[in-house]
Amino acid sequence: MNKTAKAIVSSTLAIGTVFGVGASLDVNPNQDVHAATTPYYNYKGYVNNDGSFLLNKSFKNAVKYGNVTFNGTKIVNLSGTSSKINDFTKYDQSFSSIKPGKKQATSVHIKVNNITIKQLKSVYGNDLQEMRDIQGNKHPNTDSYQLKSPKTGFYHTPVTISQKNGQVTSVTIGFDGSGA
Repeated sequence: MNKTAKAIVSSTLAIGTVFGVGASLDVNPNQDVHAATTPYYNYKGYVNNDGSFLLNKSFKNAVKYGNVTFNGTKIVNLSGTSSKINDFTKYDQSFSSIKPGKKQATSVHIKVNNITIKQLKSVYGNDLQEMRDIQGNKHPNTDSYQLKSPKTGFYHTPVTISQKNGQVTSVTIGFDGSGA
């Protein structure tokens, strides 16, 4: 009886091991590892006064993370000083930089005419803030607006929107001044 019990137990273990190994080897060979990516926005070509890119969710996220490129020129906060500002144009966008070359710029200025402040408010909500004059007054028909995060107080890449009577006239993306 003792031998029979041992045989049954060992057979059960052997069969369980065979099927158990088979089940444990069933691994999905298509498992992908995804790295976290920083949101980016890459605009190519003429804007032609069409500011619809401002309403794009990818653009909104990219300026928050400072990863915006227009026609191969990345908008970055370049440090340093220069007595000569490098101004250049690509398509219908005007760039400024304190460094030579056209791969990086501190800002880009773009004329637009088909977007309203109301449309921008629907996309950016409280992040779209009206700027005040030196005395702290607002002028709703002529004031500029900036994108500012309520949490941190700023976007990684500053965006200033000029408007007249609620109609957007131009946008400056980047760091005005020397970039310092």
